[in-house]
Amino acid sequence: MKFTEAAFFTGRHLFAAACSAVFVAAGPVIAYGVLVVVGVAFYGDMGGPLNFVIVPVLSVFLGVATTLLVYVPLCLGFEFWRRRSRMPVWLPPLPFFAGCLLFFSALFLRVPPPPFVHMGVAFALAAFFTGGFSIYWLVSSFSDMIVSWFRKSPTIRARRTAALVLRSMKGGS
Repeated sequence: MKFTEAAFFTGRHLFAAACSAVFVAAGPVIAYGVLVVVGVAFYGDMGGPLNFVIVPVLSVFLGVATTLLVYVPLCLGFEFWRRRSRMPVWLPPLPFFAGCLLFFSALFLRVPPPPFVHMGVAFALAAFFTGGFSIYWLVSSFSDMIVSWFRKSPTIRARRTAALVLRSMKGGS
């Protein structure tokens, strides 16, 4: 692999990781912000350090940890698989959603509320984490497609050819 290809590969995965980490970190902060607004509206209680320190810090940790431990390895594996088997770009989020739904459904299996509450919470969590995975996957895949399209563009080829001709003319004189 050439240096430019390795740099682009690393750059697009870092950008995709940053996008998905921001998404996963923002979700709990927004959800907790809604709960704080409801608490202030009905009870007049702003809460303590939990509102402004603990929840945002833990959300950032959740976003970074989920991205590094789950999304990056799975996306690298799906990307390898996609290049070998011509798998469509839209396919990998579907098995990820099914796996998340199965994981969260099994996680909430022995909790006391009725089963429809379990499935609702499991579905919401699976959709949220699949959203983060989809952001990583689509940013990484589409940035790869865009760069490969530009590399194959006729104007880029013409510029490269012109540069080679100019170099050969300078070297030959």
